[in-house]
Amino acid sequence: MNKNNKIDVFKKNNKMGVFKKNDKIDVFKKNHKFDTFKILYISIFLIIIALPLIEMSTNLFDPPKLNEKRKKAEMPSFKGNPLNSEFISDIEDYFNDNYGFRDQFIMLNNTLDVKLLGVNTNKDSVIIGKNDYLYSAEELDDYTKTNLLEDWEIKKLAKELAKLQKDLKDRGIYFLFTVAPNKSTIYPEYMPFEENTSKEGNLDRLQRELDNLGVNSIDFKKLLLENKGEKDLYYKRDTHWNDIGSFLATEALLQNLSKEYPIVDMPKIEGMKEEVYSGDLDGLLGLKSWINEYKLDIDYGYTYKKLPKMISYMDSFSYNVLPKLDKYSSYRIDHHNIQADMHSNLSYNIENTKIIYFEIVERYLYKLLDYDFALFDDDLKELDGYTYNKTSLPLSEEDEKDIFTNYKYIEKVKNPDGSYYLESRYDDSFIIWYLPETNVNYLYLELSEPPKDISLLQFFWATEDEESDFTEEDSLKFIATPLKTKYLIDVRHLSIEDINRFRLDIGDKPGTAIKVNKIELY
Repeated sequence: MNKNNKIDVFKKNNKMGVFKKNDKIDVFKKNHKFDTFKILYISIFLIIIALPLIEMSTNLFDPPKLNEKRKKAEMPSFKGNPLNSEFISDIEDYFNDNYGFRDQFIMLNNTLDVKLLGVNTNKDSVIIGKNDYLYSAEELDDYTKTNLLEDWEIKKLAKELAKLQKDLKDRGIYFLFTVAPNKSTIYPEYMPFEENTSKEGNLDRLQRELDNLGVNSIDFKKLLLENKGEKDLYYKRDTHWNDIGSFLATEALLQNLSKEYPIVDMPKIEGMKEEVYSGDLDGLLGLKSWINEYKLDIDYGYTYKKLPKMISYMDSFSYNVLPKLDKYSSYRIDHHNIQADMHSNLSYNIENTKIIYFEIVERYLYKLLDYDFALFDDDLKELDGYTYNKTSLPLSEEDEKDIFTNYKYIEKVKNPDGSYYLESRYDDSFIIWYLPETNVNYLYLELSEPPKDISLLQFFWATEDEESDFTEEDSLKFIATPLKTKYLIDVRHLSIEDINRFRLDIGDKPGTAIKVNKIELY
């Protein structure tokens, strides 16, 4: 083979696939592009995985939070053994509640469920209605009339409010009671099922009884139904009345107070706009609100004569009512009525008070049965017209040795007239009586002077042949307040029958001085 033949063979072999320099470069470029893609893919994946941890520790993005109506798990303490099972479980709970973007992932999932699929993500708390309306599930019993109070319970509430109004009036205080209607009461047409109209609800029955007894009140239901038109009066995605509904309530409230304390200039609507409002019901569904709601611009005018000191007992429906009174108030103290009963704080705030306002939402009316409206002395005249046997419980062994059986940590003090009263001295002070079998409808307790502080009393009953001693189940707790010395307590609903042992616990802390002067059973 000569030189030229060798060259031809090399060229021929080269054409058949022997590597050339340019071929090696192409292969390297191809592999390099593939490696770069893999590195980029893995990097993005790692960043996505790490982002929740970064957000969890830095809160860098500060996204909107989910309203779950509960407290999220907190970081457990590192004290002790961090490797024990309880600590590891607490860490897991903390992470599950607080990892980055958790709330947003839940919101996205819930939005798809509710908006696209029509799935209710919180049936226990929310009712999905028509035309984008949401309702609180707490309204359902009122709507279906399955929570109706007994007639005597309605009369009892109205009677207690009438007495409270009289007692306050005797002290120069103007009392006003109101009920905020449920959204479904004003807008039943957007509920997903028909209203039960065959029975009369608690609100209508109570309002009628209040009117019969002359209790000063505002019929917000009537007011809102009369003004119901093309403008919504309640938020679509919230349980409360909106800016227009709360304005109507404020206007009616001021007009009522103006009868007693004239107001020069009433508020007026100056303008109206719409903006997205984050409703509490959307929050319970795990959504972020998107519905526009009305927002008012209000001209409060000018009033040189302010309302006198006012104490309000209210719930969340007054949160956008009472602030509208700020321009007209000289001094106002607001309390949440269920969390802070009137007897728990009125005695400390009553000085110079001229107005007491009480508001509660319709669906919580039943809670007023356990509410203490008897802030001032009760009168035995309430028993007039009835025939009861009276049993006076002695307060000293010197009175009737066969009845008075035991006392503990109680000091007996003699009155100038020869009678006795009792003073509690420790946190477990009590007195026990043994009687012939008796039935009790009313318990009457009289103090020689009001206590300096709010104090707890507890009345127990039992039978001699019971194996167990006095129990919490067969007892009644009540409060002694600095405003009151005479207590007539209706216990008919407790069915205290054929009982022959009674016990009264006086005070729940050391040093309590409750001067019990008289105890009677009717």
